[in-house]
Amino acid sequence: MHTAFIWFSYLFTFYITLFVIPETSSLGIGAIASAFVVGSIAISFTNSGFGSYPFLLSKILLFYSVAETAGNAFGWIVWSSQMLLVVILGLLSFLFLPVFNRSK
Repeated sequence: MHTAFIWFSYLFTFYITLFVIPETSSLGIGAIASAFVVGSIAISFTNSGFGSYPFLLSKILLFYSVAETAGNAFGWIVWSSQMLLVVILGLLSFLFLPVFNRSK
């Protein structure tokens, strides 16, 4: 169930971010799925997708008549929000794990 929740949250992030930029607000589930797959490939081939993630998302969104600058902005917003969440939750877990795992 956790795995399904994580993947659902990842797709939901894409969906919510579509409404940030007016050029992407009219895109459907097909565009979300395409961008999701391309973004996953970008992250797996490069070190956390830095640079390549927004670039590839802007290229795939060109197929859906989204301007390259809007697609690039969309990619940077999605990438930076996800990386920020990973960093914050990673730091919190680094701080709280010793507290929760203390022997009594």
